[in-house]
Amino acid sequence: MTIVTLKSVLGLCLFSGLLIGTTSPTFGQGTPGVSENEILIGSCSALEGPSHFLGVETVTGAKAYFHLINEEGGVNERKLKLISSDDSYDPAKTQACFDHLMSEKVFALGFFVGTPTAVKYVPMAESAKIPLVGLFTGAQILYTPLRHWIVNVRASYFDETRGQVEGLKRAGKDLTREGLIHAIESIHDHALGLGPQLKLNYSAKEHKGFDHVIPTVVRGGRAVPFTDWSTVLSK
Repeated sequence: MTIVTLKSVLGLCLFSGLLIGTTSPTFGQGTPGVSENEILIGSCSALEGPSHFLGVETVTGAKAYFHLINEEGGVNERKLKLISSDDSYDPAKTQACFDHLMSEKVFALGFFVGTPTAVKYVPMAESAKIPLVGLFTGAQILYTPLRHWIVNVRASYFDETRGQVEGLKRAGKDLTREGLIHAIESIHDHALGLGPQLKLNYSAKEHKGFDHVIPTVVRGGRAVPFTDWSTVLSK
């Protein structure tokens, strides 16, 4: 909970810094989403569907912070307004959601949730040349190659996994393939928001050749191997 909160605060602070740095008192002249009294920010996230709790909580937090900023006078005397739209965590709905925000002529984008949708939104934002700040995912597509219009506020999954694995190694934990799978399956058994969408099936026959795997990608409704220990442990 502390980590999530810290990331959220960092993202919101970075967003405020972006706004303050680009919205001077005269900046609104001809700038999409910026008027004399208001700055429009657009968000696409899961407000409906099985993952709606992720999007709803993200948007609720953003609106609470915007309210705080507005109560203190806004950004260069302009009030922040969040236009939130639903994509239900469904890649098929991303284009319509993005197009809706573009029709609203928002100044920037933020508070997007999820990897499968982020994969779609990143090239859209790059093509439209609009800032997309703080997506709630650590997918590598956000980091490589370096993207001019994508602003990250969290570590990548690679970096997070490296830190976790190296921490376990320093603690003397046995990093075996079976141990990792057992840990992941234990989390799944607790049904921490994963539900039926994550089906683990790690037979030695199915993944022959993988001595150690990190199941971090869900494809076709089940986890599949992502990489091996040699790519995440420090040399």
